[in-house]
Amino acid sequence: MNDNFGAEFANQTNIHPISIIVTIICGIWILFSKRENIIWAFAIILCFFSSVQKITIIQLDFSLIRILILFGLIRFVIKPEKTKFIWHSMDKLILYYAATKTLIYTLQMSSLGAFVYQLGAFIDSIGVYFVFRNVFRSWMDIKSCIQVFILLSIPISLFFIYEYLTQHNLFSIFAGIPEKTMIRDGKLRCQGAFSHPIVAGCFWASLLPLTVASRWSKTAAFVSLAIVASFIIILTTASSTPLFAVIFAIIGGIMFYVKHQMKLIRIVIMLTLLSLHLVMKAPVWHLISRVTLSGGSTSYYRYAIIQETINHFNDWWLLGTRSTANWDMLWDNPDIPNQFVFEAVKGGLISLVLFIVIIATAFNSVGNSWRRVVLDKEKLAFSWACGVALLVHCANFIGITYFGQITTILYLQLAMIASIDTLTIDLLSNNLKSSYETSH
Repeated sequence: MNDNFGAEFANQTNIHPISIIVTIICGIWILFSKRENIIWAFAIILCFFSSVQKITIIQLDFSLIRILILFGLIRFVIKPEKTKFIWHSMDKLILYYAATKTLIYTLQMSSLGAFVYQLGAFIDSIGVYFVFRNVFRSWMDIKSCIQVFILLSIPISLFFIYEYLTQHNLFSIFAGIPEKTMIRDGKLRCQGAFSHPIVAGCFWASLLPLTVASRWSKTAAFVSLAIVASFIIILTTASSTPLFAVIFAIIGGIMFYVKHQMKLIRIVIMLTLLSLHLVMKAPVWHLISRVTLSGGSTSYYRYAIIQETINHFNDWWLLGTRSTANWDMLWDNPDIPNQFVFEAVKGGLISLVLFIVIIATAFNSVGNSWRRVVLDKEKLAFSWACGVALLVHCANFIGITYFGQITTILYLQLAMIASIDTLTIDLLSNNLKSSYETSH
């Protein structure tokens, strides 16, 4: 999470009465509703309430999502569902990553406050991930989750249309949301209840592949309307990063038709990038500086921060670094719009490597999943869409450090990928068992 996000509300309770009431209702819903319906509570808070809102108790911050996570963990303890939990390799990786990052950041900052802050981030990531690993026990759970966001995308797009037409954000009654719509280079940047326009755009861009995949299980006309709604939200944020992510989503969708040649395609891409790196005067990542889709993008800065991270490897590799003030980043900007660089700066080389291994493991799980269900069009579509959604996140990582609602959706989708991998293993085992029994 971006360290500067919500800094003006640090160590103080800042919550609207409506938010308290809705959060309590959602918490009760998590405890007593059917497992597949838990997503409604999280989705409502994510999409309609500012992530800056929180309750502070003895310098411990409890955001609305963090409160829901605690309800989810309580449910996990008191319900018999935990006895059916099957561990996945990614579960342990995410635990190692979160624990390592907490330890390193605490050592880096050498303060109790740093430990408390990172402990909160630990709960946010691990909590969301394992709550939804517990939720996603069947294909119906997966479909129910996607359906919720499909249903919500339509009314949310109407809020964004209203904001675009009036330059007034109806969610400004909540903390952290400006009343007047942000303008950059003459373009309105709508954000709704999200932390920032770019967060709103990246959030819905990451859900777009799963929405498209739902055409195999839901009414095509309704899903098409949800796709249009998602595009409206993304376009009204006027941000390059989510638009760039949508291009990757489209490419990922097209790759479905050559899915059996993906190994060859990956090799060709790697060789192409290597060749460009050798023949270009600048490093191959300098291509980032030439990409802008919204007209106001700081593309060159995004290239420069990658280059400076490489140049200052000795500053951060062991325990990260407290400050990048001595790095030549073109201007005095405390923001780090790159998730990979953020992992390096805040957690050192170990955290960066673990983060990359998690992403690689998730892609590998997706590959294994779709191959096991290749004859089932609906399951194949959802499995492939999870991989495309992960590709969208990787595109986002180049232009934003995750904070606010987008962090939650990342760990939710990682949990979905791990659960689908587990489900497809069970499905394959059952099919093999049935085939054996039939043949004998």
